[in-house]
Amino acid sequence: MGNPGRAPLATFLMLASVGAVISYLGTTALVLCLWLIGLNRPVTKFISAITGTTLAAIGYLPFIWLNWSSSGPDSGPPIETFVAYSLRDWNDPFLGVFLAGGLITALLYDTLARKPEPTKSHPPSSRQPDQP
Repeated sequence: MGNPGRAPLATFLMLASVGAVISYLGTTALVLCLWLIGLNRPVTKFISAITGTTLAAIGYLPFIWLNWSSSGPDSGPPIETFVAYSLRDWNDPFLGVFLAGGLITALLYDTLARKPEPTKSHPPSSRQPDQP
C-alpha cells in the first residue's frame, strides 16, 4: 500500500501544473493579441485592458458551456438555449473572477512591458570649473 501522505502532495502538484499551463497559455494569447493590435495601431492601457477582459470572457465560455450542457433535469440535456442560459447567469461571481483576472493581467503586463520614458538630462552647467 502507498504512503497516504503523498496523495495530497501529488494532487496539489497536478492541479498547480494544470493551473500554470492555463495561466501561461492565457498570457501568451494576451501577448500575441496585443502584438497583432500593435501592428495596426498604438497599444494604450485602455486597449490592453479591453483585450485582456475580452480574452478572459472567451476563456470563461468553456466553463459556462459545461454548466449549460448539464443544466437539464437530472443533469440531462438542457431545456433552454445556450444564449438564454448565458444571459440568465451573466452575474455569476465566477465570471467576475475571470474578467478581473484578465483585466489585472493585461494591465500588469502593459505596465511592465512599457519602456520607461527617458529622463531629460540637464545640460552641463555653464559655470566653468575653477582653474588652478
